[in-house]
Amino acid sequence: MLLSNDGTLPLSRQRKLRAYLSGLDAKIASQYAEVVDEPKGADVAILRVNSVLGGFRPGAEGAEVSIEFPKETMAKIKSVADSGVPTVVAVNLGSTLVVLPKELLSTAKATLMVFDVLDAPLLDVIFGKFNPAGKLPFELPSSMEAVRNQKEDLPYDSKDPLFKFGFGLSYPRR
Repeated sequence: MLLSNDGTLPLSRQRKLRAYLSGLDAKIASQYAEVVDEPKGADVAILRVNSVLGGFRPGAEGAEVSIEFPKETMAKIKSVADSGVPTVVAVNLGSTLVVLPKELLSTAKATLMVFDVLDAPLLDVIFGKFNPAGKLPFELPSSMEAVRNQKEDLPYDSKDPLFKFGFGLSYPRR
């Protein structure tokens, strides 16, 4: 699912771009772009990151599971983006919901959410071979506080969700 895009995607297939990768197989990615070792030598950075289920933390009313985006992951994304290369981030949800930091959406030129998708299909979408059509099957909360304030038996009651149920962007038709 394409969550944000400032127009960077789809990447050009007209010329072979230089791409810095993290979390993707370089051999597969080399079919789409020339893979480089450093962000500064790249035309684009493509990062696949995982949302990691946090551990239990004792709370006033018992144990709580953290679904906050890992700070170390956000620091890595910011470091790559700060090198000046346009950065595309695919967040792999796996089986865990996550509270995405708003900073991610302002740092990355494009943000996708994937569910354990293979590298080639992900790159097919990033390079425009396929137009993203996925829609969120749930809403993404804007904060852990919003998650704590939700009712367990009432869907879509998160206060000011970051993305509402059914959200998903596609590329403009050309």
